[in-house]
Amino acid sequence: MAHLSNIGAQSHDNPCHNKDTEAIQQPRLTIDSFGIDISLRSIATGVTFDESVTPENEQTEKKKKKKKKKKKKKKEEEEKNKQSCIRLQKIRTICYHNIAYFSCEFLFFLKEEEEAEAEEEEEEEEEEEEEEEEEEEEEEEEEEEEEEEEEEESFFVHANEI
Repeated sequence: MAHLSNIGAQSHDNPCHNKDTEAIQQPRLTIDSFGIDISLRSIATGVTFDESVTPENEQTEKKKKKKKKKKKKKKEEEEKNKQSCIRLQKIRTICYHNIAYFSCEFLFFLKEEEEAEAEEEEEEEEEEEEEEEEEEEEEEEEEEEEEEEEEEESFFVHANEI
């Protein structure tokens, strides 16, 4: 492992040193879970290795991401449910107001109908009373005429007797 640190030291003396090969020239001296020298892998591939990302960490990170996604979806669903509940409540309130309004309108309509019927009945009663009065007047006139005729007859009968 000491020879790798020498590679890094030599690179500073190397006139061909550039920024693109900096990862290759300054390798890390760590070993992963498989026993492979990560610094050698990074030298060979030119890719540096993030020590925080191991197969175990990747799985836990994936699980965390899934949990975060589930929590986010759950929050979104809860928010949608809240919004739909609010919308339903508004609709329900509007319906109740409409029902109350139309119920009142219907009650007013029924009241007006009853009043109209009552007025018609009163008019009919007045007409009947007028008709009865007319009939009574006609009967009285007929009776008076009959009485006059009887008086005339009795007058003539009385006059004939005299």
